[in-house]
Amino acid sequence: MRNVRFVAVFSCMGFLLTACETAPRVVVIDDCVLPPSAVGAKYENNLKAAADAVKGGSLDLTFKNEAQKLFDINKDLVDLYRLTTICMVTKGLPAERRTTLISQVNSIAQEVTKVSIAQSTSIRTLVIEDLKTSPDLLSTINLELRSLAASASAAVRVPEENLRAAVFMMSKDGRLRVPKNFSVRMFDAIEVTITLSPGVGLSGVAYQSNGRVIGMVRRKEAFFVDGGRPFPVPPGGYKPFILPREEEVKIARELEWIFSAPMKIDSSFGEIVGVLSLDCVGKGCEKVKLDDLAQLLERDMITSAARMAAILQSQFKPDLKSAKLTNAPGNL
Repeated sequence: MRNVRFVAVFSCMGFLLTACETAPRVVVIDDCVLPPSAVGAKYENNLKAAADAVKGGSLDLTFKNEAQKLFDINKDLVDLYRLTTICMVTKGLPAERRTTLISQVNSIAQEVTKVSIAQSTSIRTLVIEDLKTSPDLLSTINLELRSLAASASAAVRVPEENLRAAVFMMSKDGRLRVPKNFSVRMFDAIEVTITLSPGVGLSGVAYQSNGRVIGMVRRKEAFFVDGGRPFPVPPGGYKPFILPREEEVKIARELEWIFSAPMKIDSSFGEIVGVLSLDCVGKGCEKVKLDDLAQLLERDMITSAARMAAILQSQFKPDLKSAKLTNAPGNL
């Protein structure tokens, strides 16, 4: 027995470090739900202390000081702190005020990390109204969506005709919509008009949280996905299945599951262009297990979302792209 204890201690000192590392999990701070993260789980108390400090102090000075402390521990904590602070300080505010505070927090975070950090809940730029559409763009998007559906069909063994895909993007009114012809096999003209606020609906949760999300519709269960593993979305912070009645009635009755992923530019913390959504309707969809969705589809969702983000970024009006480079407070 003494030898067993000796090995266990030694393993945590470096010989078998992976067995002792903190596993990724969802962290909830002041009703703000962060996507699963091993760093967030390991330093949860540090994040909570920083959040408490900013609630009682000056946003500019306190946030910067606390962000610097977190950066010194682990640079990834700064983005988790940024998401937490944005969630806390913008609750219940009108869109214009939210945008101002988001830009303020992002600017400070950028100053601390010396890199451009995403404004994951932006409604100022990269909106549908500023997108330059063309036949070539629509053809490319359609091909990407169909390729994703075909790959998913082979992976989870569901008939391809039962898989649908769409892109949600932000509008100037602060709501997510599917741009015209940015979907495949969504044949109901009413359903494709669905609109979601950030944090509402599966795609709204993916947009707000900057994380990948699976929703098992019949059971009304939602999960973040990281490293092929599902993590339950805690109640309270987001509303994956609580939609306004006028939007809820638009959803297909045969819908079984949804996989939503943010479309990000440049890096894992890149600017969010929109949300990629893949779902399944009809016979056979109910047989697909949650773990299979997480393990077999996550990589395809990440890859497809990144490709479409790059495609869409190049289609925004030049004045918006140049403004992002020259106006530091509004940098995304």
